[in-house]
Amino acid sequence: MDYKPMDRETGIALVMYILLLSLGLLPGFSVLTLWLLPAPIVALTILRSRRTGFILSLIASAALALTGLGWLAVLLAMAFYFLAWSVSEQLTRQVSFFGPLITFILVLIMLELVLLALLRYTGIDILGALSSEVSRTFTQESQALGLSSSNADTIIKQMQSFITLMFPALLAIIAIVLSMANMVILKWLLRDTVQISILSKWNLPYSVLMTYLLSLLLLLFNAFKGNHVLWQTLNSIELIGAFLVGIQGLALIWRKLYQNRIRFLVLILLIIGTTVQFISMALIIIGVFDIANRARHNIEKK
Repeated sequence: MDYKPMDRETGIALVMYILLLSLGLLPGFSVLTLWLLPAPIVALTILRSRRTGFILSLIASAALALTGLGWLAVLLAMAFYFLAWSVSEQLTRQVSFFGPLITFILVLIMLELVLLALLRYTGIDILGALSSEVSRTFTQESQALGLSSSNADTIIKQMQSFITLMFPALLAIIAIVLSMANMVILKWLLRDTVQISILSKWNLPYSVLMTYLLSLLLLLFNAFKGNHVLWQTLNSIELIGAFLVGIQGLALIWRKLYQNRIRFLVLILLIIGTTVQFISMALIIIGVFDIANRARHNIEKK
């Protein structure tokens, strides 16, 4: 065990770990809290030692096993410890922000797929459940809107096809959002120990922009529409690319308002506003111009 005196940061991280773990033991909260549990484990690994991360990972997996996750708890122990070891090493060495973020994303996608497989094994079809819920909800709304049954059925089938088509991309986007949430928590927990810049250092490479624009162009011409796998892949790339480029636009606005006191309010309003298509498209366009402008400056320097 470690015998370092407990400082304020360690105490806060430990309290958050205990709080998340306690919530995870409550019915309905286990799946929700396990996605954020890595953050305090990584923080305590940096503040204390790698052995601390190993012990906390074992405790978390053993506690979550009591909620009915079964053998998935073993995988969680390995995933938590891998994140504790890998992310803590990258943060303490002050590598690029994208390194820890990509590590989080890949591990969370793996956990998502394993969780889906476990649910499927127990007889729960998430994709089918989502389609049924959309059908039920829209059927109720269509009656209020006065739509005919034939029109309602057509729209329901289109929405179900869209969910099936975009399901892989939605899983990736959820993993990105949860990974960024973990990084934000780490930034707060380690604010006096490790400097973590998120939006301030969010600069996507030019290749991401070109991949996004190419996928968008191919979609406009309905390329590969006859092949379901390639069409689904193309749509997923376009949606994930739009999401990442939109964050680039958000990051540019954040940097422009860096010395402004209302920057947090603007950030919250913009995040909420992304539910409006006009605002989300505006952020994507801003992100496109920002990446292209930085690429032009880099070429001029050479």
